[in-house]
Amino acid sequence: MDIDSIEWRQYLLRGAEKMGLELSEEEAATMARHARELMIWNRRTNLTRLTHPKHIAEQHYLDSIAPMGWISDTATILDIGSGGGFPGIPLKIVTPLANVVLADAVRKKGPL
Repeated sequence: MDIDSIEWRQYLLRGAEKMGLELSEEEAATMARHARELMIWNRRTNLTRLTHPKHIAEQHYLDSIAPMGWISDTATILDIGSGGGFPGIPLKIVTPLANVVLADAVRKKGPL
């Protein structure tokens, strides 16, 4: 299974469903595009130790959206120590009206 493949996106959809969460195909596709970019940038800046597609899906994206049932659509979310953008970016994908701020002390990651 490759990141940004149909299989990878379906894996996200099934994982969200198992957690009782609704994830649209569009949201899964957006996460897949982000994951692809994450892996490209990871070669340069070591954003994550995870490189296996299933581990990335589970430990970055599904873990990040796990609390979405308790987060208001218009919440303000502060992601302190965001690293590669987790959980902030996946939460923004599933709650697009939320105000999400990512903060990290490590400068190597650059602007989002």
